[in-house]
Amino acid sequence: MLPPFLEKVLDRFKRLPDDRTRTEAIIYYCKRLAPMPAELKTDETKVPGCVSNVFITSELQDGKMHYLAAADALTTRGVVAILVEGFNGLSPEEVLSVPPEPFKESGIVQSLSASRANGFYNILNRIREEAMKHLASVNSQPRANS
Repeated sequence: MLPPFLEKVLDRFKRLPDDRTRTEAIIYYCKRLAPMPAELKTDETKVPGCVSNVFITSELQDGKMHYLAAADALTTRGVVAILVEGFNGLSPEEVLSVPPEPFKESGIVQSLSASRANGFYNILNRIREEAMKHLASVNSQPRANS
């Protein structure tokens, strides 16, 4: 099951007539990405395998994931904005339960160049890795006995 925001966005992308229109729609989302402080743009937060520089970090607050991200290129920034907004506020388990297939089915991935499509999956994988990291951290904490 997709989170409501992603379901809405991907449904919109399915209805767009062609790749050019989808690319324009991706770029539209750029302005929705909150700025990422420069000090968080490090080698550790950089997403490997992307054509442009992409950085993603996260925090777990009250059991919910909160991502911060940045990207140099407009198209990539739009993709990152969609993914960050779509996954923000979900539990790590919810993030990990989102399958990659709906992104392909929506046409969003096909509207990207081959190298950017590969980058899309690298970004999605980083978002999932961040969720796994926080889930492992929570599961390794000792529980108080009642």
